[in-house]
Amino acid sequence: MTRRTAPGAVSGPTKLTHTGDVAEQRLYHVTHVDNLDSIIESGGLLADTAGAVPTIDVASPEVRQVRRETAVPGQTATVADYVPFYLSPDANLWDTVRTRGIDPRISTGALTLAARDFVVVVTVVKDIFASCADSTDAVPYSVTDGDAALSITRFGTGPTGTEKMLRSLRTEDGSGSILNAEFLVKDALPFELVTLIGVCNERVRDEVKAKLKRAGYRARVAVYPPWFQAVEVESA
Repeated sequence: MTRRTAPGAVSGPTKLTHTGDVAEQRLYHVTHVDNLDSIIESGGLLADTAGAVPTIDVASPEVRQVRRETAVPGQTATVADYVPFYLSPDANLWDTVRTRGIDPRISTGALTLAARDFVVVVTVVKDIFASCADSTDAVPYSVTDGDAALSITRFGTGPTGTEKMLRSLRTEDGSGSILNAEFLVKDALPFELVTLIGVCNERVRDEVKAKLKRAGYRARVAVYPPWFQAVEVESA
């Protein structure tokens, strides 16, 4: 598959200057409930190259390879070195999964699965900022205005660049860019930074709670069906 390289980054100084609205932005990572055991055992969400081995892989082998080859601008790291998050629970790629649509980025197996058997792992930007405050990594997190593996996608890297891109995406929410955007966290997101796990129904809630209890984690688990339903498109 042809490598899709990324353009230059929107970067800035290393000092945190985040504003409240950006810091409160929720981030969403969708995975199948069967993957929670390995996530919990690993102590958090791992990037592809950090050792993530999902029981049920939502990503197609082709897109995984592309992301392993696509460099984060100005870094020796690739997109696959980061854990990806959506900026909306109605992100376009997730909506394709829950409506069983067709997209080459999604594994054929994932498209046969019911949306109710997935979970939405939620964290908050401010917690990532705080956890990375003393990081020695040049780019511990980054945000994009689209699919991180596409050549037309712009990256915001470093604290100021990340905040600038987040503000832009929130301001231009009507453009739909936020539904394709990604927030990338280098290597791993510790499970302690998970603030909520959204599920479709009580059955999955009870299953997730049991998994967390066995591991000694206390993340909130909430039933919220709208996150697992197709987005309704308003007619003109």
